[in-house]
Amino acid sequence: MKKVTFILIAIFALSFGVKAQNAIGLRLGAGSASNVEVSFQTPMSMDNRLEFDLGWNNFVHGDNGTWTNISLSGTYQWVFPIINSLNWYVGPGAMLSFYDISHSGNDNDHFGIGIGGQIGIEYAFDIPLTLSLDMRPMWNFIGYTKNWGGIALGVRYRF
Repeated sequence: MKKVTFILIAIFALSFGVKAQNAIGLRLGAGSASNVEVSFQTPMSMDNRLEFDLGWNNFVHGDNGTWTNISLSGTYQWVFPIINSLNWYVGPGAMLSFYDISHSGNDNDHFGIGIGGQIGIEYAFDIPLTLSLDMRPMWNFIGYTKNWGGIALGVRYRF
């Protein structure tokens, strides 16, 4: 019984030192990035993780029509500590995009596959909340050749 108690106490104590956690939240973009993305991060190790984002964007161009985009992106990130709970991260990624462009009565659907990367900075609060500011430029090389970029604010709950 003493061994089991010791092992449970050791696991409990070590869990406080582990930084790698899942996180879910929103990524709010500016520029040509998706306006709203549901974001999920999952650790691969203590210093590496995967981030998946499902985004939606809708532009109305006055008399010029509307432009709607749904995208799924994924990035592999290396995470580097700066001080305490402040980190920066960088890594390669890919994106699938589906577009609907309506202009002057014409409705055109497009598909795109792109590659790029992501670089950003994040702060993990003592409560299970992380704020981040990043840029994820992507270049479509198949289908609709639209380049993506812009800065986004991430708000994620860690669990």
